[in-house]
Order: sequence, then C-alpha cells, then structure tokens
Amino acid sequence: MKKFAKWLGVFAVVVCLGAAMLACGGKLEGKYTYKGSDSGMTVKQTIELKKDGKCTVTMEYLEIPDEMKDMIGDQTSSSQEGTYKIDGDKITITVDGHDMVGTIKKGKSITMGEGDKAVTYKK
Repeated sequence: MKKFAKWLGVFAVVVCLGAAMLACGGKLEGKYTYKGSDSGMTVKQTIELKKDGKCTVTMEYLEIPDEMKDMIGDQTSSSQEGTYKIDGDKITITVDGHDMVGTIKKGKSITMGEGDKAVTYKK
C-alpha cells in the first residue's frame, strides 16, 4: 500500500508540472515592442502574438526627417496580419509569404535577425 501511495504522489506531481508547463506556454502571447532610430528616423515596431497562431506586425514612424517625408507620405503607421510558429526557442513569423526567423528569450523578448542587424522586441 505504501508503494502505491508513493507512485500516486509521483503521478500527481508529474500531472501538476505538465499542467503548469502548458499554462506557461500561453505567456508568449502578447505585445513585443522595439523602438529605435536610423538615418534620423525613429520608428516603433510591435509584434502582437495571439493564441490562435496569428499575429499582427505594426510599424509607426515617430520622427521623420524632412528629406524622407516625400517617400513616406501621409502614412505614419502600417499594420499587417500574419501567422507564427514556435519550435523550441525559435519563432517564425510569416507576413505576406515572407518568413522572419527569431529567437525567444524566456517569453520576455524576441530577437529578429542576426549580428548588427538584430532587433530585440521586449514584452
């Protein structure tokens, strides 16, 4: 009987840990934001991960140099719908048939790109 109780306790712990891990998986959902400047232009980019495998990628121009205003026009923000897939710590975001691959760090940030072209979005 003691052996049965011991195994029942181990089983209960395994079930609880499994449930906790499933619950933590949902923590990837939410908004991840990057704000940065390049060539005098400041942008804010947001990736919103939804629980159904869909996402929204938004870009807002916060500061636009006068010489670039003609290229951008009146549109100061744009938003596109897409999908995402998770494989371990890797995320693949697909928008308009283009894949972007990144790395998830503890559900608190996503880094897209590599080297000096890498951009980190924080939750």
